[in-house]
Amino acid sequence: MVTAGGLSGDGALSIVPNMTRYLTNLKVRTKIGLGFLAVLVLLVVVGGDGIVVLGSAADGMSSYATTSRNMVRVALAERDIVALRRLVVSFVQTGDERAVTEFRALASSVRKDLVSARDASRSVERKTLLDKVDGLVGDYGSGFETVIRMRAERQEVLNERMPQIESVLDKTQDDLNAGAMANRIYAETIDTALANERLADARLKAWRFVATADPRLIDESHASMRTFQAKLADLQHEIEDPRRRDGIGSAIAAAKAFSVELDEIAAAGIALDKQVSSTARWSRWRRRRRQRRRK
Repeated sequence: MVTAGGLSGDGALSIVPNMTRYLTNLKVRTKIGLGFLAVLVLLVVVGGDGIVVLGSAADGMSSYATTSRNMVRVALAERDIVALRRLVVSFVQTGDERAVTEFRALASSVRKDLVSARDASRSVERKTLLDKVDGLVGDYGSGFETVIRMRAERQEVLNERMPQIESVLDKTQDDLNAGAMANRIYAETIDTALANERLADARLKAWRFVATADPRLIDESHASMRTFQAKLADLQHEIEDPRRRDGIGSAIAAAKAFSVELDEIAAAGIALDKQVSSTARWSRWRRRRRQRRRK
């Protein structure tokens, strides 16, 4: 019986015997074919589900492999950055040009690795982070080029201008000693020895500053050099020989130039230290990143 809503209860129940009689009346080969068809349908369903699951697993493994490779790249970049800092310190201390060559080659390699890691990453946040790191490495390289230039300027003062000044001072010392001994003016000999003592102390403190960068040595060197100039001025008033007086005048001028050049070396050294410190932003960024990871 059929109602407005579909088959009635009795009609629905009558379908089951009808289907049973229909299947019973089918030929054997038809039943076998339907069975194979049902098995094939099940195989297709199971196979399709397996393909979908395996595809998802393959995507997950591919993503994991990409992430792992990027982590390795970043770890290697961090290692290379430490090597870059070591090369900077080595160059500042020794001026070895090999450190400059190694730095430039290593910095280029690091930036290439960072670009590869950024291009391979699927995370927008990680891409942004790698771009930031790449920028820091670029700034580090630019800072190192500034360090090279500043060190060259300082070395020019140390290796070219300071030796010229010191040669004038050495010649004046020799002339004063020789003149005092030749004229048997022993008081002048004593004054010359005391002046030379102050000059030696000033030069010693200056070179100690170059080696240690202790700012107190600058003040001590200037104080000794002022005492040296004062003693030379007293000797200049006492000596009557015009040639020797002119020599003392040249020595006083050289002593003043020595102090000026020493101040320039000190300023260059301070600026160089600041520049080296400013190129270390990578290490500060890396420490902050590690601290965030621990939290």
